[in-house]
Amino acid sequence: MLDIKVLYGRLDASDNDEERMHIKFDIATFFLNTNEQRTLAYAEDINVLAEKLDSNLGRCYYHSTLGRVMYRRSSFGEAAIEFHRALELSLLTDDLLTQAICYDSLVVVYGPQNRYDLALENSQKALDIYKQIDSQASQWQMATCYNNIGIAHKNLFQLVEAETNFKKGVEIAEESENERIKFIIINNLAQVKVLQGRYDECLAYAVQALEGFRKHNHKVGESYALVYMAHSQLGKGDYALALKTYIDTAKLLKEIDNKPVEVQLYIGMGNVYIKLEAYNEALNNYNKAIVIAETIGECRDLCEVYLCLSKAYWGLGNKAQSLDALNKGLALAKTENLVQFVSEFEKLL
Repeated sequence: MLDIKVLYGRLDASDNDEERMHIKFDIATFFLNTNEQRTLAYAEDINVLAEKLDSNLGRCYYHSTLGRVMYRRSSFGEAAIEFHRALELSLLTDDLLTQAICYDSLVVVYGPQNRYDLALENSQKALDIYKQIDSQASQWQMATCYNNIGIAHKNLFQLVEAETNFKKGVEIAEESENERIKFIIINNLAQVKVLQGRYDECLAYAVQALEGFRKHNHKVGESYALVYMAHSQLGKGDYALALKTYIDTAKLLKEIDNKPVEVQLYIGMGNVYIKLEAYNEALNNYNKAIVIAETIGECRDLCEVYLCLSKAYWGLGNKAQSLDALNKGLALAKTENLVQFVSEFEKLL
């Protein structure tokens, strides 16, 4: 992605509507993580130009941008509709790169819907197309594709496969000098290390990602890096430091809307209080996490909260509610086919 000043300079210098449509798509993408209103405003400009030019590629850009905004809002159903429409329109063009990007876009919404077979299938379609294209843009997008494959494996708790694909993505991002996706993937490696209980490695990745996100003013990424830093500090037993980092995350979330991180924030805060045996404070945070997770349909996070709730109620001596939380979590895990969580709940019941 070019610097925003370069993009504005090109836009001002251009008197060609088709070229301006492409530039406005790049500008809309640039602002995706920092200014939703500007992204949507440029999306509408793109739509006007697309209709003026009768351009299916432009219409694809428009729906793709809307899909990305919906995804950032955690409105995954709406995002999927927009991404499907974008793919249909891309297939009416001869633009292979855009077609591959559209397949990749579907991948990011199939994950939250626990449709990992479709996520991996569409990732492979995208990857096959990227490998046909000899360009820097294709290399940039291929790094994103490996990131998406890694996310699918991570959510399936296939952590070795996830790490392998994330590292492939980092390698390609470094070769193509795509710093933004590089730091996103490094941050995902931090999450893998949390899940593996390798907290020192997590902290090293998260710190590196945080520095990169701040350099690029990527506040959504910054919030993820902060919450993973806090998780690793908690895992290492640095409760006071973890609490401070969670509070820093909460301050940042006042500037942006990032509900998945907000859920992780409240889970993490609750876990700190569990360690301090402040069970009522833990419950307050877990209940906040449940409300948000239910709103955005994050079933994995909901299962995690039910496990945490069970511990908090058990700590208060309320065995009935502890078991109730486990049973609710087990029912959800079975409904959503979250095999790893099913196993965890069954061990505790």
